[in-house]
Amino acid sequence: MQKNRVRVAIAQLHVEPWAEERNLKKVCDYMRRAARAGAKVAVFSEGMSNGYVFQDIREAEAAATTIPGPFIDPVRALAQELNVWVAIGLLERAPQGIYNNALLISPDGNIHSRYRKTFFIRSDKIWMRHGGVCFDAVVTPFGKVGLVICADMRIPEPARCTALSGAQVLFNVSNWGGPDQYEIHAPARALENHCWVISADKVGSEPGIRYPGHSQVVNPDGRIIAEASEFDEELLVVDIDPTEADHVEGRKRFADRRPDLYRMLCDPQAGRPLFEDDASRITGCYVAACQVVSARVEEALRVCEEACRLDEAQLLVLPELFTVENPEDDSELRQRSEQSARLIEPFVNFSRSTCSVLVIGLPQKSANGMGVANSACVIDRGKMLGSYQKTHLHARESDRFIRGNDLPVFETSIGRIGVLLGNEGVVTEIPRVLALKGAEILAWPTRWTGQRASELLPLERALENQVYIVVASPAEHGTGHSQVVSPRTYPVPALRSALGAGRVGFVGQLIVPMTARVKMLSRNTDVFAHRMPDAYSILAASQDERRIETATVAARECTS
Repeated sequence: MQKNRVRVAIAQLHVEPWAEERNLKKVCDYMRRAARAGAKVAVFSEGMSNGYVFQDIREAEAAATTIPGPFIDPVRALAQELNVWVAIGLLERAPQGIYNNALLISPDGNIHSRYRKTFFIRSDKIWMRHGGVCFDAVVTPFGKVGLVICADMRIPEPARCTALSGAQVLFNVSNWGGPDQYEIHAPARALENHCWVISADKVGSEPGIRYPGHSQVVNPDGRIIAEASEFDEELLVVDIDPTEADHVEGRKRFADRRPDLYRMLCDPQAGRPLFEDDASRITGCYVAACQVVSARVEEALRVCEEACRLDEAQLLVLPELFTVENPEDDSELRQRSEQSARLIEPFVNFSRSTCSVLVIGLPQKSANGMGVANSACVIDRGKMLGSYQKTHLHARESDRFIRGNDLPVFETSIGRIGVLLGNEGVVTEIPRVLALKGAEILAWPTRWTGQRASELLPLERALENQVYIVVASPAEHGTGHSQVVSPRTYPVPALRSALGAGRVGFVGQLIVPMTARVKMLSRNTDVFAHRMPDAYSILAASQDERRIETATVAARECTS
């Protein structure tokens, strides 16, 4: 085993309701199995002592345990005996109420880290209290580790805040209720934060829920490298290298972020109410993602005409920099930016004649006239509403483009539209801010370079923000995968229509933009109202401020 690798064992188990002693015995048996397999870390799921489904608060209190207490103390003692780390979920009965805990126990038997769940789904919040306001990553001999719990992964902030604290590995102790967790949420969190996500789920059932298994290990590229079955108890043993989280295509993790644009995410009053009443836009509309070969402007116009003629599309989105054949050719970029008004004119006329809305990605002279901006123009019924200039530039773009400094939402005849360009869909904060500003549709001109991102991120952005996503990518790129995604409620994954690689044409859906004003993921679960903005200050912190916070956390660990 290489020096920077660690062997992790995930215990996927059935937990019997009201059978604490048998559940404890099973946990200890699997800890021993993990140690015999050479694992240095054993990961268990959420609520391991007495089940998770309750009739009322009194039943929940009876099922919860104390920390220290009769369930966790033997686990701590065995961790010390076996010289292993243990991540495990427990419902804690504390003087203030019931908390849903994830604990990281060190080989000396001490609780090295504790996290209390902050985002609840459905009835959880009836009998459990929210945790504190700290998403820490703690130092271990094998890397920096953070803890999250199940539904925390349905919104971006808990995983993001923990990763910004330095976590290379997230231990996700879970009671999954549906396939959206292992198919979308956990892999997307790994990809967008470029960290390992180690998820332990249960099998079997409790009243009203069947646990789907599929405990998994996801690498920092969002790829599932190991996965358990759907129905069986088992021990999944995998070797991982936590330092892979720090290697991101030759750049630093989170280097593309713009904390100065995210302050709204930390404001408890932001987005309340998100919308004013407007019954005039209750009807639906057809939207189309247009997949065209770059630099073939006339062909792109024909695809738009076809989408309107065949499906009466009212919103059409064209790819990022679609007027440019080679975006890395500075002279071509300058030339096309100088021609932008002429290139846009036929699309403005088309928008006027069809009463449609167009979002077109192309290079333009920057707002200050000092260079070229990677832009998207928004045209509504022949009127130029404005353009969005890409605000988040990765390393290869920063020398080529002038970055914008605003995340606007455009009021159009079919609904409120926010714009993402290219890699900005990886940055969780951008679509979150746009949704808080009232965006019902996110238009996303891009040039896909990685298939995993195209598979995961549009679905995740739709689900976590409960908005519609329209992604247009060039036809000549190997990925293709222009798509329209409609959000769905828990536990049903989002609805996607997509176009294959190399195909020229359009793909669309009928959407009802006004429904994006409803942010309920499930009963009693709102993806915005049930956030904890007071806890998200790290999202808007500068790199220096994050460094100070990380040092403070490290000092706190040394004195605890």
